[in-house]
Amino acid sequence: MNSPRVIQPRPETTEAINWLANNDLKALSFIGLTIIGESTTTELAKELSKIHSNAFYSVSGYPITYAKGKFAETRSDIGNNGTSYFL
Repeated sequence: MNSPRVIQPRPETTEAINWLANNDLKALSFIGLTIIGESTTTELAKELSKIHSNAFYSVSGYPITYAKGKFAETRSDIGNNGTSYFL
């Protein structure tokens, strides 16, 4: 009986796929933020998780990155425990 062949991807292939997947979620989150409008990271992640199963945990840090890069604005709601909203 022959043993099953194990397919092991090369490291550069793994890195390329990981890069594509990561950028896919970044693009999705930016489009989502544009369409949804003002939202918290949690609100954005909940909406995008309806489209992409990995979005909820991955998307949460992206709006902060967009704000730092001047691609989005942030507003803090002092009355709501300092929650940040992204535009």
